[in-house]
This record gives sequence, C-alpha cells and structure tokens, in this order.
Amino acid sequence: MSDVSTGSARPPSPFKYLRIPLLLAVGVMTMGSGLGNPGCGSSGVPDCEENCNIQGTYPLVFQDSSALQTGCADLGLTLPTELIIQREGNSGYITGQLLGQPLYGSLYESTNTSLQLSTETFAPDGTGYALIVSGRFSEEARTDTQPLTFSGEFQIFSRDTAEKCKVDRLFTSTRQ
Repeated sequence: MSDVSTGSARPPSPFKYLRIPLLLAVGVMTMGSGLGNPGCGSSGVPDCEENCNIQGTYPLVFQDSSALQTGCADLGLTLPTELIIQREGNSGYITGQLLGQPLYGSLYESTNTSLQLSTETFAPDGTGYALIVSGRFSEEARTDTQPLTFSGEFQIFSRDTAEKCKVDRLFTSTRQ
C-alpha cells in the first residue's frame, strides 16, 4: 500500500490484523446472551398449570366514572362495564373482550398475579386506537370459582396526530 500524498509505502496498521479477532469476539459476546435460559425473551408458550384460573367475567368499577372527553365520544368510545377473560388451555396466554374488541396478553410473574391485555383497532371514522388493561389480582387463582379481585388501569390512546382520545382510569373488579 502506498501513501497517495508522498508516494511512499505506509507501514501496515496493527488494526488490520485485529479485525477478524475483534469481529469474532463481538459476535461470541452478543450470541452468548441468548444461548442460556430459554425463559426471558423466548418465543415459547408460557406455562401456567397451577393457580392461573383467572377466567371469568369482571364487572368494572372505575374510581372516576365521569364521561370520557368529547374526542373519545366522537370515536364511539365509552367506559367499559365489564371485562371478559379467557385462558388458552394450560398456558399463560390470555384472551379477553372489552368494548366488543378482542384483547390479547399474558400472565406475568411467578405468582401469576400480574396481567396485561391489549389490542389495536379502528374507529368507524378510520382513526386507529389502542385499548390497554393492566393490573394485579388480589391472590393466586386456585379455582375458577373463587372470588377474585382484579385492580388496575384502563387506557385508550387514539393513534392520530391530534390525539383525539386519551383515557387513563383506575378500576377495581371482582369476578362474578
């Protein structure tokens, strides 16, 4: 290799010989983080065979039950009156229904007491919005008939630049 400005040969850079070992080292370090425990970040179905019987109908009682802002009403949205929760077999995957929309989520934590459900859909005028329900159960659900309280947060976010509708309300509910 020659130096264009002087025409003389440049000594070889020590980094030239380190390129391959450095690339290999970085590759091994980043790959290694995913080779161990398949729990976090894995795409497998979360198991939930015991104390996961959260399915049922939950009438929602909001701390603030006032009407939603005008932008939400314009999208045809209201405060929901009940949340329906269903489990898929013995997995931690959960489906639900709220305001006529399907929700999807998972039970979290080793005690199976934390739940988040969400969906994204469109209002009749074409405005996109997200529904999110997240909260905690009062205890592990040992049977599908035990009284169970679910407390948390209900959120709506419209997906438009004007943000026509934004709701964030706390609720409590006891399974029927």
